[in-house]
Amino acid sequence: MATDIKHTQLTRVGYTYQDYVCIAKLLEWYKQPSKYQWFKIEASDTDDGSLGGLDDVVALDKMGMYEFYQVKFTTDSDDEKNKLDFAWLLKHKPKGTSLIQKWSSDVANYTSISKLSIAALKT
Repeated sequence: MATDIKHTQLTRVGYTYQDYVCIAKLLEWYKQPSKYQWFKIEASDTDDGSLGGLDDVVALDKMGMYEFYQVKFTTDSDDEKNKLDFAWLLKHKPKGTSLIQKWSSDVANYTSISKLSIAALKT
C-alpha cells in the first residue's frame, strides 16, 4: 500500500488514530454514563500505581476495574520495516525491554491486585 503521508506527519497521524480510539471510548461512556469513573489519555499513573507502558488510553470503570488500551499505527503494513507483527512486539535493544515485556508488567501488576478488566493493543 503506497502512502502520501510525509515522514514529518507520521507522529501526528499516529496520534490522530489514538484520538479516534479515545473518541470511541468516550462515545461509549456518553451512551452509558454510569459505566466509567474517569478516563486518562497518555496516562503516567492510575489511582493504584504507575504505568510502565499501557498508557495511551486508560479508563476506570464503576466497579474500580481498569481498562488499558495501547494504540499503534503504521502507514504501510505491507512494508517489512513498518510491519506490526510479533517480531516487532518482541524486538528490543541490547539492554532494553520489548513492548510485550513493558506491557506485561502492567498486566501482571493490575492482575495481581484484581483490578484489570481489559488490556488491549489497538492497531
